[in-house]
Amino acid sequence: MEAYENEKLDRNVLWLLKKIPEIESPKCDISIEDRLIISFNLNKTGFVMSLLMMELRKSINDKLNDFITTFDEQYGRLPVLELKLQEQIKKFLNISDFNTYYQLMTMKNRNNDEINSMLLQAIKNSKDKGYHGDNDIVNKLPDSNIQFEKTECLFDSFKLLNLDFNNLKENDYKELLIKRHPQIE
Repeated sequence: MEAYENEKLDRNVLWLLKKIPEIESPKCDISIEDRLIISFNLNKTGFVMSLLMMELRKSINDKLNDFITTFDEQYGRLPVLELKLQEQIKKFLNISDFNTYYQLMTMKNRNNDEINSMLLQAIKNSKDKGYHGDNDIVNKLPDSNIQFEKTECLFDSFKLLNLDFNNLKENDYKELLIKRHPQIE
């Protein structure tokens, strides 16, 4: 399980860096806690999918033959399993941090420094493994120093992730968006 989770972090870090390239820059002072919150939230869908697959595997693993028979007899409808999975999904959607996720995946808890180290190592691993691609591939990230020189540290605008968009005025949203992406002005 540990190897799977480490590889998943290595592969997901590209998308994290595409959205928030300054998260790896030493020039941008982001606290460990904030880095973990942002990283978790940007990868939450993948975490929920992993939990769902684990729950599904647990539900049918011991009774595979019964599952197949029931599945066939009910023409693909599995109301009891569906209800159980829906309840689990609601629970999974409410997780908000790495340690809750690790508990549900039956992995050891880690402190914030350990998780931060894992994320920083994932950035290095991802680049070393070529997950970012090379000059001929679209997934190439700009050099973080060049990227950082072009924009200020935009950590405050990351709070866009937690805004109540229903109550946000259009001009306020445009201002925040232009601050985060000055090239669209």
